[in-house]
Amino acid sequence: MLKSKKISGPTDRVNFYYAGAVICGANFSSGQVFAHNLTLKFKQPAVATVTFAAIPPGPQTPIPMADIISQIKTAVPALEPRLVREGNVMRLVLIEATPASGVTVDKTGTVNSLFGLSDSADTEGQFINPPGGATPYLVWLSAIDANTYIVTTEE
Repeated sequence: MLKSKKISGPTDRVNFYYAGAVICGANFSSGQVFAHNLTLKFKQPAVATVTFAAIPPGPQTPIPMADIISQIKTAVPALEPRLVREGNVMRLVLIEATPASGVTVDKTGTVNSLFGLSDSADTEGQFINPPGGATPYLVWLSAIDANTYIVTTEE
């Protein structure tokens, strides 16, 4: 079955889509987040839970984004999370170090709403294979304008 998806934003968003990444909706431009003792749960590429810890411990202590990224990588070594600038907004991208299956964030993580992720449904990124490969695979990419694309896949 053919499926089309409209992707708005810089070209990197299309590349992250192909790689099965999950892009958090929150703006992390402050460079820190108050996430002590909150959890981020993954179903893909591995079932794992990250419980964020501030130093010194406490809910009123912000955690630098470099530490957030480090704590995610420690809990899920198959991930290579990064911050990406979109205009004046910094987004946290959860992507596999070697994209193969996509990232799925469990809806039950207690940090989900703070990170701009759903707490009512799992947030799934699906790895897209090259044209003619195993499904799902890329059929067509069309640029609508400088920052809007239509991606068609066979699934």
